[in-house]
Amino acid sequence: MRKNIFTYIAASAVAFTVVCSPLATSTFATSCDDVKFIFARGSGQKLKEPEYSEFKYRIASELDNTKSSLKYGFYELGTNSVGGAKYPAVNAGGLNLLGAAVSAGTAYEFGKSVEQGVAELTNYVKEISASCPNTKFVLAGYSQGAMVVMNATNTIDPNKVIYVATFGDPKLYLPEGKGIIPDACRGKNLSPYRIFAPNCRTSAGSLGERNPYVLDGWSGKIGLWCKDKDLVCGAGISLSGLSSADGNALEKLINTALASHTSYTADGIFVMSAKTIAEKVALAFPTRITLNIATKSSNRDTVILLDRTGSMSPYIDSYKEEARRLARETLNAGGRIALYTYGDLLYKEEPVRLVDFGANYTEFDSALNSVSTDGGGDEPESFYSALLTVMNNQSWRAGATKSIIALTDAPALNPDRDNVTPEKVVKRSLEIDPVNVYLICDNSFITNEYTDFISATSGKIFNTLGSFSTDYLLTRPSANFPLTDYYGTPGDEFNFTATVSSGISKYEWDLDFDGIFETETTTPSVSKIYPNATSGFIQLKVTATDGTTSTASAKVSIKNSESITASIKNLSASISGDSANVSYELGENTIGAVVSLNESTLGLTDKTSFTLTDLAEESILTLTPISSAGELGKPVSITLKPDKVAIPLTPKTGQK
Repeated sequence: MRKNIFTYIAASAVAFTVVCSPLATSTFATSCDDVKFIFARGSGQKLKEPEYSEFKYRIASELDNTKSSLKYGFYELGTNSVGGAKYPAVNAGGLNLLGAAVSAGTAYEFGKSVEQGVAELTNYVKEISASCPNTKFVLAGYSQGAMVVMNATNTIDPNKVIYVATFGDPKLYLPEGKGIIPDACRGKNLSPYRIFAPNCRTSAGSLGERNPYVLDGWSGKIGLWCKDKDLVCGAGISLSGLSSADGNALEKLINTALASHTSYTADGIFVMSAKTIAEKVALAFPTRITLNIATKSSNRDTVILLDRTGSMSPYIDSYKEEARRLARETLNAGGRIALYTYGDLLYKEEPVRLVDFGANYTEFDSALNSVSTDGGGDEPESFYSALLTVMNNQSWRAGATKSIIALTDAPALNPDRDNVTPEKVVKRSLEIDPVNVYLICDNSFITNEYTDFISATSGKIFNTLGSFSTDYLLTRPSANFPLTDYYGTPGDEFNFTATVSSGISKYEWDLDFDGIFETETTTPSVSKIYPNATSGFIQLKVTATDGTTSTASAKVSIKNSESITASIKNLSASISGDSANVSYELGENTIGAVVSLNESTLGLTDKTSFTLTDLAEESILTLTPISSAGELGKPVSITLKPDKVAIPLTPKTGQK
């Protein structure tokens, strides 16, 4: 049975009253922490779900690595009743396909859930502060939980809070993502709280926008993470080729959004956020944490690709030992490792994945021990096809430094037997942001033919076993663009600004997509005007003071015109008792709409009419159009006033 996406996402947020009963002595603090990390889960989730566990683990790993004297603890909302409030994280309606009739029934419970979460959070902060006035707080929330922590910025003293982190917020607001060609798509006017939102058209969540997103007093204390393709927080989804006549369009959108929204733990988002949060905590406690240690990142993804053909027989043991060393050092430093072998497609020797990311060293070693050499025949092997397979099959983490280390004794087929060329591999490398390829081969005659390809991926060749230092993977600098794609029309000015690690001595740019770094700047920022329609990948190469390098890439598309955005027209409703018959028109380039009651999503529909039943009170119905490109358009709302609303009886004076 297909899961309802809003099992995991936000429900509603309505006006609330916080019940506070601060105690003279905190119920929850036996000793005072420097920092309390508070997490709010998503809709329908139980306590200690993967999002909370991953958040807690990554924060602890980041802070423990600092060897600091910081005292800290964690609390998950809903664990206790605090001041009479306990966050239930109720199940939500969902981005399911709506039928002809939809009940408003449980929609009103969602606002109460968020209200309870805000009350518990506010009371918890007050109770801890009563006994521990110097304790600071970090707030974090996933999906509905993001709505809770952001609503709480209305009720909590910002001076008590170091940082607020939201993940997949259904009420996200990024004004730079609005318009036919948004400012964000040209790298301009990016919101300072936009930490990770790689889709430049992300502007408002599926439940609308929280405007302003940052209240007075909270500047510099808010950061949001919204994954690409997560429709819940407003990211677009590519549905190219689909139309309103395609009955599978919304089904595909729901499945894609579900996969994106529920994979924040798998894609390195919490690893990335822990680094940001550690920086904020270090600034708040400079005598307890050394900042440059706190910000050291272990967000590294590395694949070892081993040639298994017969010609490797004399060298396989020494190559295996090299692979073990690289894996051991990478894992010990907190990186992830995967293992593939490859051969020659002529002899049906397809690339084989033996170990996936997430494996430990014992699993890696056991898999490596099982590798034997065989096959082949002619000298060149299917190296480029193997690389493309690895790049396409791996779940690379967002923001991670990505590497493939190839160990071989043979040249490569060019083009490969399945027509894969070095150029195709380089293009795919850049699309992934990018994957740097390193080659270990003790035959310099053979490696000469790899020089141009390895250079194009900003990798490096090593002709001596043991000469590859894992510093190239673990301590080299990092660089990331805030967007995966930039859009514009001829004559537009683009601003490309990257986030980089400390200790950078050189910034080099390839702005004309030819693989040559022709421009050098003193900061990780550069402007560029493209006079004609074109497309390609820009690159930034950063060089650290120790000589190690890293690259970042992003796609740039300059088009003569942009598609029309989605729209809803002529929204109306006729009321009969506690039901409303809703009708409207889908505008050009529109395949359907997200339907929300108050601030609770009921589902998606590609119809132009439906009936809403069980209206219990005056409510606001909102339709957010979806374009054929899977992007959200401007919401349209209407107020529904049911004819028959149950009114609680008020006892007369003297009655009991």
